Amino acid sequence: SVAQIDLSLIRGGYVLRNLEIVKIAAAPETPPFATIPEMELALQWRALFRGGAVGEVIMHSPQLNMVQSQANEEKQLGTGVNWPQEIRDLFPFQLNLVEARDGLVTFRAPGISTNDSLTMRNFTMQLRNLTNVQDVEEPAFADLNVHGQIMGNAPITLMGSIDPNEMTPTFDIDLSIEG
Repeated sequence: SVAQIDLSLIRGGYVLRNLEIVKIAAAPETPPFATIPEMELALQWRALFRGGAVGEVIMHSPQLNMVQSQANEEKQLGTGVNWPQEIRDLFPFQLNLVEARDGLVTFRAPGISTNDSLTMRNFTMQLRNLTNVQDVEEPAFADLNVHGQIMGNAPITLMGSIDPNEMTPTFDIDLSIEG
């Protein structure tokens, strides 16, 4: 669901406010899979001046709640959905950048109480150079950078390349956690 859509004609895009993605078959107490207070979808003017109509998606303070469970109505891991295509369906131009700023990601599993869930705070993500990999039959990779803090204040960094068009995870990444 989306509470509000604001058109931004000068910027060449629009803003979705209070976007919420829920699993329809989820138990009533299950939190939404994703809550995004503000998602901007806009043209990249620099690319437009060079002859390319490409855009960007910027999500402000997104919250992602992943839940592992034996019961299907309680499980929500985001699997079974082609998320790159879902994002592309929101915007009529090719996307070159998908970015998340100041997010929160939680993962809960049986045996881990809600208060002890694995949580990444101050989550930022940039997925760049997507126009190089859209509608390509050969494997092509976009640049991925993720930063955040887990287990309290331990910095986590994930950098690498990913093929967002593949349903099977296809990537080359470096991951570091300090402290």
